[in-house]
Amino acid sequence: MRAWRSHQAGGPDTLVLDTDAAPPVAGPGQVVVTVTATALNYPDLLVIQDLYQARPPGPSPPGWRWPAG
Repeated sequence: MRAWRSHQAGGPDTLVLDTDAAPPVAGPGQVVVTVTATALNYPDLLVIQDLYQARPPGPSPPGWRWPAG
């Protein structure tokens, strides 16, 4: 699986295309969907620049959200 990931703080040009990312596995009551296109939004840009209030564990893909709970 391919995934754009942020390995270091910076702008969109610092994102790295990881081609060896493990494919997601659906848990009970979950499904895996194939994404063919996506976009970055303002919070995503803040996260990859390390300017957001919190930072997900890295390397993290833009658009990553903390699990609800």
